[in-house]
Amino acid sequence: MSRSFHPNLTEDARLFLLSLAKPQKYVQVFLSQGVGMGLGIGLSFIATLSITTHHFRRRKALVTGIAMSGSSVGAVIFPISKLFIPLFCAVKSLLGALQ
Repeated sequence: MSRSFHPNLTEDARLFLLSLAKPQKYVQVFLSQGVGMGLGIGLSFIATLSITTHHFRRRKALVTGIAMSGSSVGAVIFPISKLFIPLFCAVKSLLGALQ
C-alpha cells in the first residue's frame, strides 16, 4: 500500500472548510477556496508532470511540453464546447423526432 499524499484529500478538506465558513465572512470562503484549490490542483499537476518525465527517458522536453500545453488547450476548448452542447442536444432531439 502506498503512503503517498493524494490531492483529492485536499479537495475534500477544502469542501469541508467551506462548509464551516460563517455567513457574511467572505475571507473564510476565499481562503478555503483559494488555498484548498491551489494546493489540490498544484499537487495533482506536479504528480502528472513527474510521472510523464519519469516514464519517457529520451524525449523528456517534448513530453513535458505536451503535458503542460494540454491544460491550456483544455481551458480554451471547454468554454467553447459549452456553447455547442445545447446546439448538439437540439439537433439530436430534432433528428429523434423525425424518425
